[in-house]
Amino acid sequence: MSALPLKITIPGYYDREIAYVLHVWLVQHLGITQYELQRKANTHFVFEGPTGKFVIQNSFFKDGDKALFDVAKIPNRCIEFRCPAYPHTLCTLFGDNQVEIVDGQLYIGADMVASSFLLLTQWDAALGERDQMGRIRLHQSVIGKFGLYQRGVVNEYIAFIRYLLNTIGISSEQKSYQAVFSCDVDTVQKYARIRNLAGAIYHSDFRLQMWNKLIKDYVSARSDIRKDPYFSFEYIIAQLQKNNTPAIFYFMTGKTNAKYDHIDYDVESTTMKHVFKLLQECGYEIGLHPSFESWKSEEILNIEKVILERAIGREITSVRQHYLRYEPGKTWAMQEKLGFETDSSVQFTEGLGFAAGICTPYKLYDLPGRRMMHIEEQPLILMKKKDYVKNVDQQYTNYTALLAEARKHNGRFQVLFHNSDVETDNEKKLFEATLSFLTLQ
Repeated sequence: MSALPLKITIPGYYDREIAYVLHVWLVQHLGITQYELQRKANTHFVFEGPTGKFVIQNSFFKDGDKALFDVAKIPNRCIEFRCPAYPHTLCTLFGDNQVEIVDGQLYIGADMVASSFLLLTQWDAALGERDQMGRIRLHQSVIGKFGLYQRGVVNEYIAFIRYLLNTIGISSEQKSYQAVFSCDVDTVQKYARIRNLAGAIYHSDFRLQMWNKLIKDYVSARSDIRKDPYFSFEYIIAQLQKNNTPAIFYFMTGKTNAKYDHIDYDVESTTMKHVFKLLQECGYEIGLHPSFESWKSEEILNIEKVILERAIGREITSVRQHYLRYEPGKTWAMQEKLGFETDSSVQFTEGLGFAAGICTPYKLYDLPGRRMMHIEEQPLILMKKKDYVKNVDQQYTNYTALLAEARKHNGRFQVLFHNSDVETDNEKKLFEATLSFLTLQ
């Protein structure tokens, strides 16, 4: 890092929001902790280093605009732009594609500050219609509207800022790629009741040749839960150890909606305490997977957190909301108040892309409270769905394409497989191939 400070001039209006974006860019991703902020009433963003300056247009954070985060302010186009000496094409949601030298300084018309703020906070998607479970929708967000879901737009900005800072004499750090496996444990038994066997027979399209196997599986699982196809912890752990993959397992402790909370285990039971002991001995983290109605209830979230902490004998600091139900800003503030340090709920139900335009950890922002929070988002990039994978090769191709994008940005690639997602031979094949590619150096 340069011994000389970086000076940045920013508008005096909405300075908290601007300072938040700069923190994510500079401190969290570029390792630049020493810089001076200067405020002027109305200005563009001026970056000054030992050997020069560059300017980024401020087209959004304007004086006197009291309805900044309003439906009318959601961008209606995405503009591509190029800097002549920079090898990559970028896009912006605010500003324009003007790039020129003005008074000896590089001027960039793309408002990357406002674009980053929108993507990281998801305020645009939060204003749209929700699905039947109250979740924000991909097609309601600019990520979905402009085809940016599988593109790390914020990471592209950070790489470009690194390049620009280098041209004015400010050096920075480079993050390293990380691979992380995560598992949401909604249920541990496929055959908890006889009706589950009936359901399995029904989904087999009543193929008689499958009946004997399903009945044998049911009898076996009822006699020993470790033989249930959903109680797959030993298999998953073996594969994680084979690939030397870091992992976190999210467990449920409550049921607040009978339709959507399918928890069938007691974290205080001898069986589950054995699972916790095994995971902890292997060095894997345990987090909370709160119940369906917890996303807006501090009381529910706290009760469920305390139950899991009592069961495992240590503090829980990581959380992922059930069904990825969260209210941007509000749910995160509630999690932070209860002592959570990391969340990993920010993802659309499509489950295959960069929901906030970023594949690296970043601090969350409380939009109503206008403050950067202590809690950090660990982006969930890939979520395998329970679809009894038939075309393994196609699924693997989709996964590896996204993994390659994360590697390009030295991202923290977190995948999600449920413990019930490794039941069939095809599912195991996909799981093992994904883990292998995930940790490939």
